[in-house]
Amino acid sequence: MAESIDADVVVGLGCAGVPAARAAAEAGAKVVCLETSSKLNSAASDMAIFGGQTQAQWGRGDGFLDKKMVVNMHMEECSHHANYGIISRYYDESGAALDWFLEPSDVYIAEESYAEIPEEGQKNYLYPYMYPMPETYDYTQEDLPCYPTSVGFSSLATVMADNLQAAVDAGAEVRYKTKGVELIQDESGAIAGIYAQETGSEKYIRINAKSVVLATGDYLGNEDMMKFYAPERIENGIQILSIDTDDEGNYTNVGEGHKMGAWAGAAVEQWHAPMIHHMGGGAGADGRGVIGNNGYLWLNLRGERFMNEDLSGQ
Repeated sequence: MAESIDADVVVGLGCAGVPAARAAAEAGAKVVCLETSSKLNSAASDMAIFGGQTQAQWGRGDGFLDKKMVVNMHMEECSHHANYGIISRYYDESGAALDWFLEPSDVYIAEESYAEIPEEGQKNYLYPYMYPMPETYDYTQEDLPCYPTSVGFSSLATVMADNLQAAVDAGAEVRYKTKGVELIQDESGAIAGIYAQETGSEKYIRINAKSVVLATGDYLGNEDMMKFYAPERIENGIQILSIDTDDEGNYTNVGEGHKMGAWAGAAVEQWHAPMIHHMGGGAGADGRGVIGNNGYLWLNLRGERFMNEDLSGQ
């Protein structure tokens, strides 16, 4: 052991870990944050949100959509393998969570999807997807409805960094280039902390913790786990969609949290769902929009249509 410290909560730093660190620190916990990389890894740029004060600015606040319809459709699309309670809570609390997430950051909020952003707001702004919607369009009549709920960030990394700073201001300690290695268990088997290790060190750090939040990302960078849980991804040669790496260029989403939990006796869920993710900028002439969201035909090299252009991102 290089050192031994006491803490209340230990988390990884990413799109889930940063808000967890801030929430815990603001609640009075002694937080130690572990991050394998030398910086924040904040992927993605948008969120699907139901309700809340931020959404209310576009008439999409609490009660805008029918909860039963939305939750049941999510369950149906997931062949009822999803946890109804989690989906229900997501509907109930995501709006307030977004409001809270925006508090530490000076975010300019756009009036419409394609509104012109003033110069002072261009570095950090938030905009609604699909607003205003055409009066003649009824998304409830679509076979694959795309609910008008999403918001986009010009720089989610900026807002994430502001949230991490709020956690630090509340007393959180951040340790970069340091990864969690193995959970510590007491005689009863309960979690009592975690062993960590700095990059390049042969020694370990013992962190005695009353609770450990494992926010270490997915495992798509681990081919063995992918072969076991999502073999079709390997069989079909699907490329890895990941930009999170450590300082040595290794993927950081390799299932370390899953393995640590399993080694300590946790169950690993069945029905792992690979994401078929073609969404992203670049499909439209203006850099926005993707397959299914632009008003023109998609042709292959033989000049033939190969898809229904009306399909939404889902």
